Amino acid sequence: STSRSLIKLKGRGIPFSHFLPSFLPSFLPSFLPSFLPSFLPSFLPSFLPSFLPSFLPSFLPSLLPSLLPFLPSFLPCLLLSFLPSFLPSFLPSFLPSFLPSFPPSLPPSLLPSFRPSFPPSLLPSFLPSFLPSFLPSFLPSFLPSFSFFLPSSFLSSPFFFFFFIFSQYQEGHISCTVLISHSTYFILEHHSSSPEPATQSVQHHEKPKIELQTASQRRIDVPLLTPWLAPIVWDGTFDEDILNEQFQGRNITIGVTIFAIKKYVIFLKLFLETAEKHFMVGYKVNYYVFTDRPNDVPKIPLQEGRKIITLVVQNYSRWQDISMHRMEMISNYCHQLFFKDVDYLVCLDVDMKFNDHVGVEMLSDLVGTLHPGFYGASRETFTYERRPKSQAYIPRGKGDYYYMGGFFGGKVQQVYKLTKACHEAMLIDKSNRIEAVWHDESHLNKYLFLHKPTKVLPPEYMWDKQLLGWPAFLRKMRMLAVPKNHAKIRNK
Repeated sequence: STSRSLIKLKGRGIPFSHFLPSFLPSFLPSFLPSFLPSFLPSFLPSFLPSFLPSFLPSFLPSLLPSLLPFLPSFLPCLLLSFLPSFLPSFLPSFLPSFLPSFPPSLPPSLLPSFRPSFPPSLLPSFLPSFLPSFLPSFLPSFLPSFSFFLPSSFLSSPFFFFFFIFSQYQEGHISCTVLISHSTYFILEHHSSSPEPATQSVQHHEKPKIELQTASQRRIDVPLLTPWLAPIVWDGTFDEDILNEQFQGRNITIGVTIFAIKKYVIFLKLFLETAEKHFMVGYKVNYYVFTDRPNDVPKIPLQEGRKIITLVVQNYSRWQDISMHRMEMISNYCHQLFFKDVDYLVCLDVDMKFNDHVGVEMLSDLVGTLHPGFYGASRETFTYERRPKSQAYIPRGKGDYYYMGGFFGGKVQQVYKLTKACHEAMLIDKSNRIEAVWHDESHLNKYLFLHKPTKVLPPEYMWDKQLLGWPAFLRKMRMLAVPKNHAKIRNK
């Protein structure tokens, strides 16, 4: 087993004013281990199917809030002595018919309050005896019908992760992975092989096989999901070939916005040349170059179906104003060009270069990129705007991640909503004579805090090797900051 402290799942204590506080702690730990193993296996199969569906909906909402705080005291001894012998014979016949009518009756506020104490020392003796015999026969018939009845609150609760089990049977090979959540995740795997099936007289055409990820590709060193279950797209978590099969039939066009104003135009050639090698190879791409120096836009060879569109815009005396006006310009051109020309829009800084594959794995409705300088840092260190007077204000103790202002995107409609909201927020700040600490990036972080991205890109999509080196968790550096002297480039 492997454990990693990814998410702290906190339960809530519930007031309890009846007789159970004095009764349960002294009675259940000594009673259940000796009583249940001999009684329940023979009694419950005939009792529960007829009793619980009518009883639980009216009984549980009043009982469980009082009972749950005391489960940690007797759960370990119950599981060790009772479940390994009881569940394999009981659950396959009982739960598939019972649970579809049961979960909807539980109050949504109840499940997140359940926080069982499940020590790691319990797993080695419990799971090996239970899962191999139980899962292959039970899950295939149970989970497909049960999953449709899960309340949404169930998916975000510790109870869900405790029972989230994936079972696969392929050519006589059983592979089970179990995620159990308390204050840590436990990732357990069980593999076993069964004898080859007898030769059949019927001939079957062999289907092409999709190889599962090897152990060396699996990522257990980095978080793979946000708290709202959006994927964090690290190397090793996706298959490029499968994704390309899905996207190539859609005939999509990806738009890229690049601001090459004043001396920043010198970065444009390297940006475009490396993009042609690594960015959305095989797809139609429109590079939208916003610049005040159209004659300096380089002419470079492009792949078929790709083009550079130069948009002449005003420059500003301060680089901060240039940065903040990006939101206004992108939102304005959504109506003029982007809605009719492209399906997805990616907004990038020009002083970057592509260093490795960046493809359709990054496409989603709304995409944010984790800032490399704050990856792994505590939320209190994030440079959010902390002044309540600003529209970009995020209070201390709030916020999810710190996102990079130089890499965001999504479907055009979503990017339009983001840039329009940020621009309007900056206008309000300007009227109140305040400027967010990190300008458009501060407003971007406020927007993505209020409107969660549907996909998050890790720092491998925007890295500064000169400042941050090459840490072990970073398998690839897909985009890199180009070394520069900011003082000589800005405001020139």
